[in-house]
Amino acid sequence: MTTFRVCLVASCLGVAVSVPAGPTFAQADVPQVPVYIDSSPTAQELIKQAEHLIGQDRLVDGIRTYQRVIEEYPYKLMPRGENLYADTVVQIHQAITDRPDLLDLYRRHYEPAAKRALELAQQDGADAERLGTVAVRFGLCPSGLEAALRLAGMLLEAADPTGASAVLDNVADHPDLSTQATRWRLLHAAAALYAAQFEQFESHAGALQQRPDGAAALAQLRDWRRDLTPAPK
Repeated sequence: MTTFRVCLVASCLGVAVSVPAGPTFAQADVPQVPVYIDSSPTAQELIKQAEHLIGQDRLVDGIRTYQRVIEEYPYKLMPRGENLYADTVVQIHQAITDRPDLLDLYRRHYEPAAKRALELAQQDGADAERLGTVAVRFGLCPSGLEAALRLAGMLLEAADPTGASAVLDNVADHPDLSTQATRWRLLHAAAALYAAQFEQFESHAGALQQRPDGAAALAQLRDWRRDLTPAPK
């Protein structure tokens, strides 16, 4: 699972990568380590093609082209400026969410496939890699959010709170998060608790206190925190 989680978390973080153009004066005598950018000219051309199709009001063809990039080139880096790169999935999600009409069309078009993929990922027991694939392939769909939340839960059960937090951070701006906000906060608070990040824990626990449906989640958190507190000697 480790290799997969590294790839998934790299995509989930969505952080642009800055690559220095060359050594500075202070670095002149320091051995330089080459940095290789995992980019894809084909993915770049497909993104340009999708943008062109959408510009011609061929929206379905445009989102299908975007989806092809997500499925075939999910972890490639795209240039975002001079010496600046971003993940293909992050770039495509940004382009789709910038247009509410495109987002609505995308979700209506791909949610049935996302739902089927989520069901298959849970056959014979949930599998982290299959759930992660659904979360990446259909990240803007309701079933993509569900896959991410279940994956975060599995990572917590596997004693990987850092991985769980990365997955949860990735869906912080999901269009459907308001319907799963209590669950998202509970998982995030649990990840912070097990990672001993108590400031983040208190932040999420405080947000749960403000939610009308947060009482049960807070009770669960209290139980978990009590279990982690050493008994007095």
